Amino acid sequence: MAKSIQAALIAGDREANSQLAMRERRPTWDESLLGGLTGALASAKAAMDYEKQQKSIINNRVAKYIDALDTNVDISALTPNQQKSITDFLVNSRNEYASLASRIARVEDPSSQEYLDMRDRMNGISLSFQNLATGVKSYKDDKALYLKEFDNGMISEGNELNVLNESSKLYTNEASFNVGEGGGLQFWDPENETYKSYSQMPKPFTKDFSTADEILKMSNTLYNAGATLDGARGNMIRQKLSNMINKGGRKTLLSLASDDFIMEGGLGLQDPELFAPDNEDALRTAVIDSYMNMLTDVAKQGAAAKRPANTRNSGGFTGAIKDEINISLGTSVPQAMQFAQYASATPEQRPQAVREMLVAINSIDPTKNTNYKSRDDFYQEYLEGMGMEDNAEAAQAFIDDYGNYDIYLYNSRDPKLSKPLNLDVTNAQQLYAFYLQNAGLSTKATNYHLGQYNNYLNQLKKNTPSQSNASGGGAYDNL
Repeated sequence: MAKSIQAALIAGDREANSQLAMRERRPTWDESLLGGLTGALASAKAAMDYEKQQKSIINNRVAKYIDALDTNVDISALTPNQQKSITDFLVNSRNEYASLASRIARVEDPSSQEYLDMRDRMNGISLSFQNLATGVKSYKDDKALYLKEFDNGMISEGNELNVLNESSKLYTNEASFNVGEGGGLQFWDPENETYKSYSQMPKPFTKDFSTADEILKMSNTLYNAGATLDGARGNMIRQKLSNMINKGGRKTLLSLASDDFIMEGGLGLQDPELFAPDNEDALRTAVIDSYMNMLTDVAKQGAAAKRPANTRNSGGFTGAIKDEINISLGTSVPQAMQFAQYASATPEQRPQAVREMLVAINSIDPTKNTNYKSRDDFYQEYLEGMGMEDNAEAAQAFIDDYGNYDIYLYNSRDPKLSKPLNLDVTNAQQLYAFYLQNAGLSTKATNYHLGQYNNYLNQLKKNTPSQSNASGGGAYDNL
């Protein structure tokens, strides 16, 4: 007995000391943060696992219903209970119509309120018959289409769980059916404990195979091109993906995120909050980034497959940088060298030359919030923004605010933040550098090509039969 009491006292003392130690040692801020993140991730995973489990239950239910169907039976046929609801409505409505017809025949004054009320009710009953016929046909067509699309694996995993659940019951004869006032079909909504019009019931959407096929064709094209996906090409592909999503809307976005076009289970996005309607911009970014990563890898594989056994002019670089340098030798560098010829424009040609230069530069990445504007174009916008007339005073005010330069870095979000660009448009080497720095190449590849300018220029002169157009207005004229 004494030993038992002593053991209990020792155990109690240990527990008290343990609790005291826990109170004395509070978790550090980083431990608390890590704990919070761990909890959030666990909660998100649990939510995803639950939704996956529920979707599996729904899919199994519909699959069993389809398997049990007799191949000779009309799958869109109504159940006996549904048919009874329709029959009851029709019988009651016809009886009421007959009664009204008998009563209205005895009314002597067609302009009386009694007559008008009965006439309106009879017209309403006739309209309800039409509504019911239209509703039944729509429901039967939708049911047949749903079962066909489900059986062919076309229902998108991007549908919300409640939509999949309601539609599965709606088209497998589990939902309670009713005919409402005016002949409209109604189905029982257990969540709100009321009947809901069939027209309000959400319909599941299908996988966007069309957009997925476009992306796969894009992938094949990028592989066959044998060039890495970077710079202007990367920006163009990103914009094209964005346009595809804009065209298809939210259904396309959810399908691309959730359906197994590229990998089983979709993109594997683990945060369920991304799929909330309020987070559509974040989901769009995540989807585009995922497909861009896939397309970038495909392009790299294509470039590696076409990589020459021995490459020149890569400055000792290896791997991806070496590939980028060698590929840009046939793309960005020739374009930059041609761009540099704008330096030979005469003073009279220069305003037009600057405009053409900026069209070329701004088209490299049209998604940027900043681009370049010529002095003339920026000055005209300045006059409009300030509500000023073009005169000497306004021209001086512009120079005081922004200086007198040929090109300005224009901020479309806030034009007041636009800045002048200290670029000598008569200097070919500066124009060459200006183009390369906007071509979307990596810093290492850009710096390498900048250092090779004189070598490229000498090589260009060797490969040019006549040097008559190497300077003066001739080079500009030949652009």
